[in-house]
Order: sequence, then structure tokens, then C-alpha cells
Amino acid sequence: MPVGMEKYRTFLAAAGEQSFSAAAEKLFLTPSAVSKHIAALEEELGVPLFVRTSAGVRLTEQGILCVPYVQRITDLYRRMGRELEKAGRAERLSICTIPLQAALRLPELVGTFQSEHPNLDLHLEERHGKAVEEAVLSGACELGFAADRYLHLERLDFLTLNREPIVAVVPDSHPLARRRRISLAELKEEPFLFLPPVTGTYDTYMELCGEAGFQPIVRMITEREENILRFVAQGMGVSLLPEGLARAFQIREVRLLPLKEEPYWQAVLMWEKGRTLSRAARMFRNMTAEFYMGVRSPENIPE
Repeated sequence: MPVGMEKYRTFLAAAGEQSFSAAAEKLFLTPSAVSKHIAALEEELGVPLFVRTSAGVRLTEQGILCVPYVQRITDLYRRMGRELEKAGRAERLSICTIPLQAALRLPELVGTFQSEHPNLDLHLEERHGKAVEEAVLSGACELGFAADRYLHLERLDFLTLNREPIVAVVPDSHPLARRRRISLAELKEEPFLFLPPVTGTYDTYMELCGEAGFQPIVRMITEREENILRFVAQGMGVSLLPEGLARAFQIREVRLLPLKEEPYWQAVLMWEKGRTLSRAARMFRNMTAEFYMGVRSPENIPE
């Protein structure tokens, strides 16, 4: 604590201990230093604060009156220091996202947000669906982008974003490749390429195939959507992917066919239910609402 504030701290210690020697021991000062601090404060205020006796010291009436004010001064000084320290640090915001959002409009959103808040330390991590939810619920990330098909929404608050159609991906040479759209059942004899079950998409696509009346033949599991597209292009099988994600890789040797069942991913921005979001997270959430839905201050967003 600066010298100017040290006399207030010394006064409070002496008032509590009713002894300059005990106050000196508590503050790791010499008794003479305590006496100098008290004398300086008495001179500054123009009143005696202590009665000195052979048995020790006791507060004068003026000293008793000063105690709550001096306490308030020291408390405010400490609070000011904490606020200045906080202001000097970059505020941090951690966000998780599924690859679908990372490949679509999220880079534009994040770039806009970062340009408007250059002093904010924004950390963005790409994870698959179930892992995004786990990160949000564990506190590893404050916000998460995912699809609602594989989330436990009763544990989350969320903002509904864009819908992304799920399409069939077939080689350009496939007999169905020139069709405008197909039913999922028309692929029941085809080998499928999927992402791993941990992603959440695997279970969803298996459910869609089951609803179409067949159990898909899974030929290959791969970690990356781009690999799926490249192997489909080589005739290794077919797949199901969100349309925007499939188009983002711009692989010409595949065809993206709309499905008659019209399945889709519903993207959401989520956070833990009941959690008070940081200022940075609230700003990002509001910008996300405006970015995806054209709403600056959505009334339906839980605080």
C-alpha cells in the first residue's frame, strides 16, 4: 500500500489492538514507524486520535468517530485497485463450435465481433457435437455452437439460429447423380461413409436411415468431413452431410442431392441453464442474434 495510505492502515490496526507495539507487530513495522504514521494522520486531521498512557493507547472521541470513515477509505482504495487491475487485463471469452458452423458463417461473425472488441481475448475451439455440450456444461467454454438433435436441452439455454438441410452425397458418376432429388430409401443398398459416433452426427444419420426403413451399410468411419467427400468422389460409397458444409469444400466430383424427407440440422448457440453470462458472452450472444436473425436485442433470450 502506498505511503499515503499506510497511515490509515496503521490507524485501524492501532485502534483494533489498542497498542502501538501490537499494531507494529501485526503490520511488520517498528513501533516508531507506527508512532510516526499516527502522528502524521493526527496532524493532517488536526485532532488527537489516541490518548497515550503507560498501559497503552485508547481512542479519543474524535478517533472513535474516524474509525468507520478510515475503514471506508481503505476499502474503497482496495476496490479501486481491483477494478484497475481487472480493466488492465484482457477479458477472455471461450467458445466451442461444431465444424458445420465453423465452415459456414461463423468466421464472418467472429471477425466482426473481434474487430468491434479488439481488447477482448477470444478463444475459439472446434469440437464435435457431444463434446461441445460437455465443454459448456463443465465450464471449459462459456458458449457453444451445435445442432439441437443431439443436445440435452433441458440443461441448456439456447438461441435458435439457422436451419441447414441434410443432403445425400454421391459420386458424380452415380446413377442417381442426375436426379433433382431422391428419397433416402433409394440409397439402402449403398455403402455409407460417416463421421465417428462421438460426433453425434453418426447417431442422427443412423436414425434417419432407420426411419426410411433400412439399416445402412457403413463402409468407412473418418474424422473429417473433407475426407468423406474425397472418398465419395473416388466411388467408395455415399454419405449424408449438411448442405452448406458439403458445398464449402468445393469438391466437384460429387453431387449433392436434396432428400424428399427434407431432414435438417437446427443450429443453436447454447450456454448452461441458470448461469450468469459474462459481459463478453452477453455481447457475443446479442451480436449472434443480430447476425443470424436480424434482431439486435432479442426479447426471448434468457439472461
